[in-house]
This record gives sequence, structure tokens and C-alpha cells, in this order.
Amino acid sequence: MAHIAEPCFTIQNNIASRESLVQPWRIGMAERLTRQTKKSTRGVLKTVLTTLDVVEYLVSHGGSVRLTDISHDLGYPKGRIHRILTTLASRNYVWRDPATREYSPGLQTWLLSRRDHPINSLIDSIRPDLAAIHQESQETVILSVLVEGSLVNLYVLHSFYPVFAYLSEGSLSPIHATSTGKAILTEFDQVTIRELVKQGLEQYTPYTRVDFEALFKDVQEARIRGYAVVKDEWVIGVSAVAACIGKVHNSSHAAITIAFPSIRATDEKIMEFGKIVKEKANEIRQRLGR
Repeated sequence: MAHIAEPCFTIQNNIASRESLVQPWRIGMAERLTRQTKKSTRGVLKTVLTTLDVVEYLVSHGGSVRLTDISHDLGYPKGRIHRILTTLASRNYVWRDPATREYSPGLQTWLLSRRDHPINSLIDSIRPDLAAIHQESQETVILSVLVEGSLVNLYVLHSFYPVFAYLSEGSLSPIHATSTGKAILTEFDQVTIRELVKQGLEQYTPYTRVDFEALFKDVQEARIRGYAVVKDEWVIGVSAVAACIGKVHNSSHAAITIAFPSIRATDEKIMEFGKIVKEKANEIRQRLGR
């Protein structure tokens, strides 16, 4: 399971520029290993892992970035990062601005991202549903999928409100401290849930469920209700409701989420948003045959 280095879910103001909303990519190579590679490092090339960290960092950053910042945020020596960037630039996976000396994703990286992938088909098929939820709720809407015990946030539509919950696409979220995770956990039995969170229930706020029985109780309530609810469990000031849409690519489970500032999380609003995600998730399940 990938380690969630720090919450990338924050409350933002729409007046600020989008570039200022980009969260630092503070996940080093060792923290990004999957459970399989953690069990055994035989056959794993650390240079390749570092290179992938660099590419992922550049793509997630959303703009040009300095060598010093890449080195600092990833925790690797500048010399190593420079050699990797030079190699990637020689194959057009990275572009270096000669004037500013800043780096950004190159043409080859863009071309790879445009190629067909089952995940793209999933996003395209439910994009209208997410847009409908976004229009009705006016809040941040997220599509996430469970991968190796962590949630990968595939697609995000941010709120229309001046103050809103911000989450970057491609970021990771903890399964035990989010409504998305708890919604997906409703698909599993108690033994499987315990296995999924066996790495431990990290405490992010005073409200995080760090006891398995408390977490399982939340999951049971979400199963009965048809949607999961969290308030201030991962990030203080952020609440969310979510419903699972079933298995998607490679038998992974996915969920749709509405996230919003806790100052707007009244009981009435939570019930309203819960009904929205529950009904839309059921529609998606029926349409996709999940």
C-alpha cells in the first residue's frame, strides 16, 4: 500500500490562481512502492523508480518547475535528478525552457497520456453523471478507484463556490479516513476489510477512526444507508459523502464523492448529497452492469 505522505485535500478560495493550488508531491521512491515490491526488492531497479517519480511529479505539478524544487520535493540529490531530466529530455519526455531553466512534461509524455486506456473509457462513460452531480450539488465531485489499498483520485470537478474543497487528480487518499474509502469498503466482508487496512489506521485528525471496530461500524452504517459520510477525519474542515459504483478496471472498485467544507455540512445537506450520490451510483451500476 502506498504511503499517504500528507493530506492533499484542502480548503481553497476560488479567487486564488489554480497554479497556487498545486500540492507538493512529497512522496519519495520508497513510499511509492507497491505491497509486492515492498515484500521483495529483487529485480526492482531503483533508478527506474526514481525516474517514474520525476515523471509523475512533473505531470501532477501542472506547470514548469525548477530542478531545485523537484529535488527538494522528491527528496533526491540534485545531481541524480539532473541526470534523469537530461535523459528524459533527450527522448522528448521532458522539455527544458532554455530561458527559465525550468522543466515541464514533453511531447512524448503528452502523446502517451492520450493513448486509449480502460480507465479513460470509464471516465468518459460516467463523465455526464459526474457533471450532473456537480451541477446539482455545486460542490467538488470526485471519481476514485481502489488500487493496492489506497484510493487514486482519477477525475475531479471543483466547486463553484468561492470557498471549496480542493483535491488534485492523480493524488492518493487513505481508505479508512475518507467517505470514498468507506463506501468502497461496504463491498467487502469484515475479514477482507481487516486485510485492506492491515498496514495500520494512521491518525490524521482527532476524528480519524484509528480503531478497527469503530471503522467497521462506520462501514456497516454506510452499507445500510447506501452512502458513506465523513467529517473532519482526513482534513479538518473537509466533509464528504460517497457511494460505490462497483468493480471497474482490473476488478478494482470505484466510488463517486461529493466533498465540501465542513461549515456547510449540516445534517440536511449531508442527507441531500447522500441521496444524490446513492441514486447516481445505482444508475451507473445498472448502466455498466456492475
